[in-house]
Amino acid sequence: SNSSKTYNIYILLGVNGLGTTANVGSQSATSYYTKIKDLATGSWKKHNIYFVSVNPVIDSKLSTVKTISVNAFNNMMKQKINNGGVSNIKYCDTNSKIQITTSNSSDGLHYNCSTYSKIYDILKTCN
Repeated sequence: SNSSKTYNIYILLGVNGLGTTANVGSQSATSYYTKIKDLATGSWKKHNIYFVSVNPVIDSKLSTVKTISVNAFNNMMKQKINNGGVSNIKYCDTNSKIQITTSNSSDGLHYNCSTYSKIYDILKTCN
């Protein structure tokens, strides 16, 4: 509500909205990008928007979302953001900087505290 301030807005998505195949992951990226672009050129146009990649998962029977769909989604979002011509949207890649293993994730989707701290440290460098 303070129109004289510029804020940094970070958009972090989990795996729930991606879909279960690479094709669906790419399609959902188009929907998300369209909405983010509308905000970036509309009500959020004075702010810096950082879209954060979806972090890695361990492919398992517990999760319907697989690495291939996460990567398809991230690649499509990165391409759309980098080629979209909207200067106040930046892509922040945490996915390639995080290693997920059974020692830092009990279910292949969620991380332990030290891994979340590492993600937070990466976010601070995405500008």
